[in-house]
Amino acid sequence: MRKPILLALGFSVALGAVAWAQSFSMPPPAGVSVGGCIYNATPPTLTTGQTGFVQCGPNGTTATSTPAVAAINSGASAVSGTVLKATPGSLLSLTVDNGATAGWVMIFDFATVPADGATGASLKWCFPVQASSGVASSWPVPLSMAVGISVAFSSTTCSSKTASATAFFYAQVQ
Repeated sequence: MRKPILLALGFSVALGAVAWAQSFSMPPPAGVSVGGCIYNATPPTLTTGQTGFVQCGPNGTTATSTPAVAAINSGASAVSGTVLKATPGSLLSLTVDNGATAGWVMIFDFATVPADGATGASLKWCFPVQASSGVASSWPVPLSMAVGISVAFSSTTCSSKTASATAFFYAQVQ
């Protein structure tokens, strides 16, 4: 009797949770990890302590959801900084059009535009921009921010922010 059970177990593990459930008419035991996904026309609602399975669509591909992308424009007037997202999120792209002052574009993991002074740990990205020019950056793997996403234009170096209201910001965030 043991050999058929072992063969069925090996067969089930190779095919994933669906095969396990078909072979044994029950979910795999707690702590057993098997591959594959399960299709449910209506995904189940789990409660505390329940084990869930990766859901797949009716064609067998893994069902995932992608957060919406928001396009942000800093407005009709030049500014020294703007909040792109006041909650955690990701920065996909940033375009900056600059006026008559050369300076630095700063990207912060912060829910507001930080005050002038030392930039500190919330500064995540900084790059120079020439006077009367623009720069665009996009990240194939978006810049993930744990607090929020804000940008600023500074007339000084990356280590110290001195606001200069000469920039227009355009961004895509999730």
